[in-house]
Amino acid sequence: MKCPYCAEEIQNEAKICKHCKSNLVNPANNPSLSVDKPKRILHQKLGTGSCLILFSAIFFIIIVSVAVMSLGGNESSSVSTPQQSTVDFAKVEKAMEDLTKAGLVKKTDPSLNQVYVSKPYWDAQDIEAKETAAKAFAYYVGYKKGTNLYWVDIYDWQSGKRLAKYSESWGFTVY
Repeated sequence: MKCPYCAEEIQNEAKICKHCKSNLVNPANNPSLSVDKPKRILHQKLGTGSCLILFSAIFFIIIVSVAVMSLGGNESSSVSTPQQSTVDFAKVEKAMEDLTKAGLVKKTDPSLNQVYVSKPYWDAQDIEAKETAAKAFAYYVGYKKGTNLYWVDIYDWQSGKRLAKYSESWGFTVY
């Protein structure tokens, strides 16, 4: 016969299971039916090992985070400092005003990093002038948006066709 509580083989006339100590005659007095006891035993057995694993994982993550921040922090500050010092935003704003008055820039949308230009005026420029203008657009949009991310998409203001894009990290692309 098998014990109804632990499924171990026991004698047919047994009154208490020798494996789980369950009372087979009076099930109401069974210590193995208590809900708290198995959970406590399981929690105690896994608690120490789980805590040790958890604390060692947290310690490892903290060590790796500190190492990454100490190595990565120096590179990002040295990269971003020259960008900020080489751009005079007053000159960029003045250039945007001049381009708007000249008819090249028709509309700017800094929230979407978009500048709409006059296509005939855009097509009349050589590639270096287009790249310089795109760079100025990117700095203007990034400055107006309040981020240190300088990128822009340039569109024809009449058709909405994408003409070019500029990004500090990806460079200049004409479509």
